[in-house]
Amino acid sequence: RKEKILLEGISKAEFSYFGIAENDERPSWRDEWRDQKTLPDLVRLSLTFADKDKRAWPELVIAPRISATTAPTSSRRRRRGQ
Repeated sequence: RKEKILLEGISKAEFSYFGIAENDERPSWRDEWRDQKTLPDLVRLSLTFADKDKRAWPELVIAPRISATTAPTSSRRRRRGQ
C-alpha cells in the first residue's frame, strides 16, 4: 500500500465525542472517549489551517453506524431503555 495525503496545510485537527459516558446522566461533548462500553452517538472533526492559509473547512459531524453484532449498544439505545 502507498501512503496518500488527502489534505495538506493542516495546523490542527481536533476530534470530540458526543454521548453518555459512564456515570453521566446526560449526553455531552467531550475531548476523549476512552475505555467506554459504548460508542459515542456523534464524532466531530474540526480542522484549522496554517496562519496564512485562507481556507475554511466546516466541522464534520458523523453518527457512527456499526452492526450490533460487532459493537456494544450505543448510548442512544441505552437512553431509550432498549
